[in-house]
Amino acid sequence: MVQDETVETGLSQRVVDQITSNLDRTGDTRVQVSHDSPAGRAMGILSDSVIVADHLTTVLPREIDKVIGRCNCMPDVEKALRRILGL
Repeated sequence: MVQDETVETGLSQRVVDQITSNLDRTGDTRVQVSHDSPAGRAMGILSDSVIVADHLTTVLPREIDKVIGRCNCMPDVEKALRRILGL
Protein backbone atom coordinates (compact mmCIF):
# COMPACT_ATOMS: atom_id res chain seq x y z
CA MET A 1 0.00 0.00 0.00
CA VAL A 2 1.36 3.41 -0.87
CA GLN A 3 -1.41 5.46 0.68
CA ASP A 4 -0.69 7.56 3.77
CA GLU A 5 -3.02 6.10 6.38
CA THR A 6 -3.12 9.39 8.29
CA VAL A 7 -4.90 11.18 5.42
CA GLU A 8 -8.68 10.98 5.78
CA THR A 9 -10.18 10.60 2.31
CA GLY A 10 -13.71 9.63 3.24
CA LEU A 11 -13.33 6.54 1.04
CA SER A 12 -12.64 3.02 2.20
CA GLN A 13 -10.39 2.11 -0.74
CA ARG A 14 -6.63 1.87 -0.31
CA VAL A 15 -4.10 2.89 -2.97
CA VAL A 16 -1.68 0.06 -3.74
CA ASP A 17 1.23 -0.54 -6.08
CA GLN A 18 1.80 -3.70 -8.07
CA ILE A 19 4.73 -5.88 -7.03
CA THR A 20 5.89 -8.48 -9.53
CA SER A 21 8.58 -11.14 -9.68
CA ASN A 22 9.01 -10.43 -13.41
CA LEU A 23 12.47 -8.86 -13.29
CA ASP A 24 12.24 -7.84 -16.96
CA ARG A 25 9.98 -4.99 -15.90
CA THR A 26 12.58 -2.28 -15.41
CA GLY A 27 12.68 1.47 -15.82
CA ASP A 28 12.76 4.70 -13.87
CA THR A 29 9.22 4.17 -12.58
CA ARG A 30 10.09 0.76 -11.11
CA VAL A 31 12.08 -0.29 -8.06
CA GLN A 32 13.92 -3.60 -7.93
CA VAL A 33 14.08 -5.33 -4.55
CA SER A 34 16.16 -8.42 -3.81
CA HIS A 35 14.34 -10.87 -1.56
CA ASP A 36 17.43 -11.34 0.62
CA SER A 37 18.15 -7.60 1.01
CA PRO A 38 17.08 -5.75 4.18
CA ALA A 39 14.20 -4.19 2.20
CA GLY A 40 13.14 -7.56 0.78
CA ARG A 41 13.19 -9.21 4.19
CA ALA A 42 11.21 -6.32 5.73
CA MET A 43 8.65 -6.60 2.92
CA GLY A 44 8.30 -10.36 3.31
CA ILE A 45 8.78 -11.04 -0.41
CA LEU A 46 9.68 -14.60 -1.37
CA SER A 47 11.63 -13.84 -4.56
CA ASP A 48 13.45 -10.94 -6.16
CA SER A 49 10.75 -8.49 -7.17
CA VAL A 50 9.96 -5.18 -8.83
CA ILE A 51 7.68 -2.51 -7.38
CA VAL A 52 5.80 -1.13 -10.39
CA ALA A 53 5.02 2.50 -9.51
CA ASP A 54 3.32 3.06 -12.85
CA HIS A 55 0.65 0.48 -11.97
CA LEU A 56 -1.37 2.01 -9.14
CA THR A 57 -4.82 0.76 -8.27
CA THR A 58 -7.34 1.01 -5.47
CA VAL A 59 -8.66 -1.92 -3.49
CA LEU A 60 -11.16 -2.32 -0.72
CA PRO A 61 -9.75 -3.29 2.69
CA ARG A 62 -11.64 -6.61 2.54
CA GLU A 63 -9.54 -7.52 -0.54
CA ILE A 64 -6.33 -7.23 1.48
CA ASP A 65 -5.77 -10.61 3.11
CA LYS A 66 -2.98 -9.62 5.47
CA VAL A 67 0.02 -7.40 5.87
CA ILE A 68 3.15 -9.38 5.02
CA GLY A 69 5.69 -6.64 5.73
CA ARG A 70 6.66 -3.03 5.35
CA CYS A 71 8.58 -1.35 2.56
CA ASN A 72 11.65 0.40 3.93
CA CYS A 73 12.75 1.57 0.47
CA MET A 74 9.99 4.18 0.24
CA PRO A 75 12.37 6.97 -0.86
CA ASP A 76 13.00 4.94 -4.04
CA VAL A 77 9.28 4.25 -4.46
CA GLU A 78 8.51 7.93 -3.88
CA LYS A 79 11.02 8.90 -6.58
CA ALA A 80 9.37 6.46 -9.01
CA LEU A 81 5.89 7.77 -8.11
CA ARG A 82 7.03 11.37 -8.60
CA ARG A 83 8.37 10.43 -12.03
CA ILE A 84 5.18 8.72 -13.23
CA LEU A 85 2.88 11.36 -11.72
CA GLY A 86 4.95 14.29 -12.99
CA LEU A 87 5.48 15.79 -9.54
